[in-house]
Amino acid sequence: MSLELIQYAVPNSDGTILLWKDITGNTSPTAYGKNGNINYGSVTAVRIKTALYSNLVNTTTINSGTFTQYTEYRLVSPSSAVVDGKTLGVGSLFIPQTAAISVPSGSSWETTGYYCYPVLSTWLPTATEVALSLANTEIGLDSGSVIPDELLQAVYEIYYDTQFGTTAAVNGQQYMVLSGTAVYGGNTYKAGEIFTGANTNNITTTGTFAKMYATSFGYHIMAYGYYTRLYQLIISYQGIYQNEIQDELYQIKSILDTLTFVSSTGNVSYTKFNDLMQLVGEKLTYLENNVA
Repeated sequence: MSLELIQYAVPNSDGTILLWKDITGNTSPTAYGKNGNINYGSVTAVRIKTALYSNLVNTTTINSGTFTQYTEYRLVSPSSAVVDGKTLGVGSLFIPQTAAISVPSGSSWETTGYYCYPVLSTWLPTATEVALSLANTEIGLDSGSVIPDELLQAVYEIYYDTQFGTTAAVNGQQYMVLSGTAVYGGNTYKAGEIFTGANTNNITTTGTFAKMYATSFGYHIMAYGYYTRLYQLIISYQGIYQNEIQDELYQIKSILDTLTFVSSTGNVSYTKFNDLMQLVGEKLTYLENNVA
């Protein structure tokens, strides 16, 4: 397999929805349908994990209460814990697919910063590159909130070859449950959960599951608020040719355009990116408060 998935994500016109696209295409040697790769029509499900920069650097630890649905956690201690029908070892990841799952007594879990709403088969990539609309609540934000001006990190996976009944696992193959439950290695997995074959023992399911075919890791600049403020300043100063103002406006746009380009290459430094985003915010505030 040589399929290289290409992601694209931007806020919508009011900043409350993330528009997600698979722009891999079908023309390059590493695209859909090329060099033995599967076609669009063979994709049966997708999985998208998103993480805002602020959540990646400000993780939280819990050892009581309940997990937050669709938030990704990592087991910190003890060496193993039983949660929602699964025995997980330290370092294992867990994304609760239902609400109000209790944190196992005596265990400690840390958020990873990722949020994984179960898209499954409700949206699939196509040659026409129709966007998936992910509401703010589907990327871990509060209802009605605007996507903040920061870096968004994403993991995108496509799945194929949907199966049902009892099937021997393939060692090293990642699977995702699409409906019902799947039992493997004594653990029970729900729709939206993933597991990896560690041997050729049977997978038994009450519904369906599929195999991961390809995955990609991407960065996306979220700057709806900054671009909106920049636009408002440009309108305010239309026809005014003060060098200081024009220079500041140009610098802000140049920084945002550069960050957008750099994020698309994947060559991202969290620290430098965050520093530049803060600089943009400071420049905008300066113009709004001291020049306007």
